[in-house]
Amino acid sequence: MQPSILFPSSSRLTPSQSLPQDISFFGRLKVEFFCGRDWQGVAMDEFMGKLDGCMVWYRDRRRKSDLGHVNPMQYRKNLGLAA
Repeated sequence: MQPSILFPSSSRLTPSQSLPQDISFFGRLKVEFFCGRDWQGVAMDEFMGKLDGCMVWYRDRRRKSDLGHVNPMQYRKNLGLAA
């Protein structure tokens, strides 16, 4: 049997352009969603629902200084990009 040869994935060969944003998102998610909570005894479906809700809030309703202290959905509406 021939030993298999492992190659690094292409995503690991060069740094991602969005790496700082990824770190910011996952760091904020860890601090605001995971830390200080006891997840023992929480069913997987319930956990996934709460995580999904947190991610929707982060994407659509969180106020951002980069957008003039409005949430992303309001910013899109102000630009006429969302109904």
